[in-house]
Amino acid sequence: MAILREYGIAHKTFGWTTDGAANMKAFFNDIKPELQLERQSQNVNTQVSEFRLRCVCHVMNNVAEVGVEDDLKIVSRKCEIRTKA
Repeated sequence: MAILREYGIAHKTFGWTTDGAANMKAFFNDIKPELQLERQSQNVNTQVSEFRLRCVCHVMNNVAEVGVEDDLKIVSRKCEIRTKA
């Protein structure tokens, strides 16, 4: 919050894009009350809702990693079968 206040944007912050990890969810839940207080102190009359979005690039990377792992398992299994034959 100190950096957001230093740049004068704490009361303007309404959303966060994160990687979807549990620690980022916890961070946003922790900072929401502070953001609300900052908005009230600046007479900004909007509620801070959960505008936490998962980064599409991170989601696509996670999907790709799972696909690669599955492919490696299949290749490994085929190599085992060939070796036994």
